[in-house]
Amino acid sequence: MRRFLAILLLAAACAPLGGCSDSKARRLSAQADALAHQNKYEEAIGLLERLERDYPQTDAARDVRERIVLYRGFLEANQKQDRRRAKDDLIAIGRALVHYYENRRRYPATIEELAKEQTIPQVDPWGRVYAYEPTPDRAGYRLECLGEDGVRGGDGNNVDLRVVNGNLVQDLPWEDR
Repeated sequence: MRRFLAILLLAAACAPLGGCSDSKARRLSAQADALAHQNKYEEAIGLLERLERDYPQTDAARDVRERIVLYRGFLEANQKQDRRRAKDDLIAIGRALVHYYENRRRYPATIEELAKEQTIPQVDPWGRVYAYEPTPDRAGYRLECLGEDGVRGGDGNNVDLRVVNGNLVQDLPWEDR
């Protein structure tokens, strides 16, 4: 008898909400929105895809495809923001190098030497120090960011950016500028 009452209570609890599926679907939707508000778009997209797959007939799943597209757009915008910041940082460092060169007729031996005199960004958006290498006579230099993976080559967040003697020789793809 107790088992029957427990089943009856569970059924009664789910019935006003259109079933337990609706309740679970709404919970997944709310969790996805909370993650998106924390800029955790990949995780939010994963929850929405699960909602779409497991609870397609629920009210919560009605606009899920549009929200997935929206969150993917936000994710891409955040990733491009990091790449753009890296480019802006390299340009700022390049300007500081020009000023240094104008005063001394040589480039600094290290990026730290430059940073002692001028405020410059030293760390890329992924937490690595920008790579700087002057020529042996310090009449030229190479400055680069190797992207999120820190390895030469790549695209997306792994794209390399390079400045040689004040010229941006390896830039972002057109769609990222």
